[in-house]
Amino acid sequence: MMMDRIPPVWVGQAHSYHADEAFFATSKIAMTRSGMDEFRMFQLWHMVGEAAKLPDGDILEVGCAYGGSGFVIAVRAKLSKLTSEIHLCDTFAGLVKAGAHDIQKDGEMHGPDGPHQAEVVEFLGAHGLGGINVIQGVFPENCEHLDNARYRFVHLDVDIYQSVKDAFGAVWPRMVPGGIVVIDDYGEASCGGITRFVDESLPMLDACWFLHGAFQAIAVKRGVV
Repeated sequence: MMMDRIPPVWVGQAHSYHADEAFFATSKIAMTRSGMDEFRMFQLWHMVGEAAKLPDGDILEVGCAYGGSGFVIAVRAKLSKLTSEIHLCDTFAGLVKAGAHDIQKDGEMHGPDGPHQAEVVEFLGAHGLGGINVIQGVFPENCEHLDNARYRFVHLDVDIYQSVKDAFGAVWPRMVPGGIVVIDDYGEASCGGITRFVDESLPMLDACWFLHGAFQAIAVKRGVV
């Protein structure tokens, strides 16, 4: 379609996430606790809103770090009037399970100033988000109490091939129909293991995948295959 054929009201009128005042205010706080850019945060915000349309299912984030992205997820869930359980998981000891597909090494992303469980709980509580389960441990191995959970929305930000493979393998069978999994760092040069895992998973018949150039891959659980 030629630009002169496009109705004038459409030109330059693509939706801007800055127009969402609630997201804009939330992201400004979240960015003090995360290296994630606004666009990726907005995708989390939007997808939690979509997942809120589903009749049931918990919310899970694996790799919550300092709590910034989890804050975005939790605020959106609260504004959507969801009463679902929210679980934010992290080793709080750096990356684990690094292998041949990964640039990073075990223990990276954590130092003296690294994230701590109690600090994330305090941060969330200070913004009126008490009651969120902040869990320390490797997912899924150290999270047996979540074995029977069903999920409407999951965010995986784990950087490592084996970590994302294990986490996705644990949650995918328990996604409700229409449930959404967002995987961070797809296409990121420093996280080649994530890209490898997603590319290997694209043939799945019960998943509808959305890939974009902002370093996220999104899988939606098909209700019927």
